[in-house]
Formats: sequence, C-alpha cells, structure tokens
Amino acid sequence: MRLEEKGDVKLLTTSEGTVYTFAPFLNGEFHCSRISSSNGGVINLNYRKDASIKTIVDVSGRTISFGYDDNYVNSITQTWGPGAIKKQTWVIANVIHRAGDSDFQPAVTESTKHVPSNALNPVYTPAMANSDVTLASIFGGPGAVAAANGFEPVGLGSQ
Repeated sequence: MRLEEKGDVKLLTTSEGTVYTFAPFLNGEFHCSRISSSNGGVINLNYRKDASIKTIVDVSGRTISFGYDDNYVNSITQTWGPGAIKKQTWVIANVIHRAGDSDFQPAVTESTKHVPSNALNPVYTPAMANSDVTLASIFGGPGAVAAANGFEPVGLGSQ
C-alpha cells in the first residue's frame, strides 16, 4: 500500500490499483470520500454534519441513502440510476426493550458471533442474524455473508 498527501486529501493506493481518498471532515478527522478501482469503478461517500454516512453513489448513479432517527439508522433506500426508475426502501424496526420490560425474554442462540459488552441485547438473536443476512445481501451482493462487523461477498467468506 502507498499513502500520499495531495493538498488536504490523503490517497491510499493498494497494490491492485484501488485508490481510497480520505478528506478532512468538519471535526478534523479524515473520512473516506471516494473509492476508485483500477477498472474505472468509482464509489463516492457523502456524510452528514455528524459524520454519519448520508449516501453512497457509484458512477452509474446507483445510490444508497441512509435515513436516521435520533442518530440511529432507521431506513436504507436504494435507487437504481440517476432517473430513479427503480427505488426500494427498507425500514428498520426500532424496537428497543429496556430492563424491566415484562414481555421481553432474551433469545437463546447457538451463534458464536461476538456481541459488544455495551449492547442493548446481550445475546445474538435470530432476528439479528436475519438482519445480518439482509444487510449482507444489500451491501455484499447476492450470496454475501455477514462476517464479524462487516459484509463480504460470498467468495471472501472462507478467507
């Protein structure tokens, strides 16, 4: 990998030729604003004032937009092409159970996925697994799997 500074931005280039552009954000931190592959593919990332991702747009105009409620993602909208001929929105159910809720029973699962110590639900539930599958298919493409805290195309799942 090669790291270069060009004015206010930093470019990280991989041995395969993919270039990650990092630009300074309002808080002084650097955020990835563009990913350019060696074959001409480009993805632009746009952020909200609070540094949350607002949109992800590729060179053909396909767009993924994130909706927020109280700084939590509450919807994801995908638009195919600049004319928005096809558009799909997935709404994220925002049901939070708090300690003392009489109708809340922790789910039991066989999963070994790590759940952070500060998670609202200390157990990885089937509902969480279903969400992982949905998000993996959105961001990783058909057949993608959720691995750790990211989403990988199915071909990378065994690596």
